[in-house]
Amino acid sequence: MIDPRGVPPQPYIEPPGWALLMRLGEAEILLPLQVVLALWLWRAAATRGLALHWCLATWVAAAFITVGKVGFIGFNLGYAPWGLAAISGHALFAAAIWPVAAWVVLAPQWPAHRRAPVALGLLVAGVVAYGRVHTWAHSAVESVLGLGLGAVCSLWPLARAGALARPANQPVPPPRTVPGWLVAGMALWLLVWATLGPPSRAQAWVTAVALKLSGRSQPFYPDRGYEAQRLQQQQQQRAYQRELQAQAAAQAASGAARAGGAGASGAGR
Repeated sequence: MIDPRGVPPQPYIEPPGWALLMRLGEAEILLPLQVVLALWLWRAAATRGLALHWCLATWVAAAFITVGKVGFIGFNLGYAPWGLAAISGHALFAAAIWPVAAWVVLAPQWPAHRRAPVALGLLVAGVVAYGRVHTWAHSAVESVLGLGLGAVCSLWPLARAGALARPANQPVPPPRTVPGWLVAGMALWLLVWATLGPPSRAQAWVTAVALKLSGRSQPFYPDRGYEAQRLQQQQQQRAYQRELQAQAAAQAASGAARAGGAGASGAGR
C-alpha cells in the first residue's frame, strides 16, 4: 500500500507527552473502567438499558475493527488510495468510553448542563485521534473512522436513554452520584496503569492471530517503503542529535580556550 501521509520533516522529533496521552485510548485501560461504570449504571433500573447498549455497541465495534486489523495484517486487505489499512482502535475506545464515563461521573454534579460532560469526553477522544495521526500510528482516515465509530457507540446509548435531552424534558434522571471512593479508585487505576503499566499488548495479540490464520511468517505493513523511510528518519534524527552535541561540545571547548587565553594574557601583564 502507498501511504498518502508522506514523510514528516527531517529530523522528526516526537513531542514529549504524546505516548502518555495515547494511553487514554488503550483497551487494557479503558475496558475495565467501562465494566465498573456499567455495573454502577446497572444498579438503577432507569440506566440499566444504557449500560447494556453501551457495552454491546462498544464490544461489537471492537470486534469489527479487530477483524479488519486481522484482514490487513494477515491478508493485506486494505484500500490504498485512502491509506486505509486498519481503523484506529485507540480512537474508537476513547470516543466510545470517555463521553459516557464523563457523563456518569459529572452529570449528577451538573444537572443543568448534562451535555457538557459528554462534550468533554468527545474532546479527549478527539485529542487521542489527532495523536494517532500526529505520531504516525494511523492515517487521518483511519483515525476519523475510529473516532466516528466510537462516537456512535457512546452517543447512541446516551440518546436512546434520553440522557442528552434537556433537563426539563428528561424522563430519565441523571445517574446516581458515583461515590468518591469509586471515583478515586478509577482515577488511581488510570494514573498508575498509564504511567507505570506495561505497554499495550493488543496489537501483538492481533498480529499473532493474523499470522496464525494466514500462515504467514511476517505481517503486512501499511507501506513497506514508509517503514524504510521511518527507519531512515530515525537514523537521521540520531545523526542530527549527535551533530548538536558535537556543536555544543565545540562551543564549550572554544569558550574554555578563550577563557584560558584571557587568563594567560592577564598573568603575562
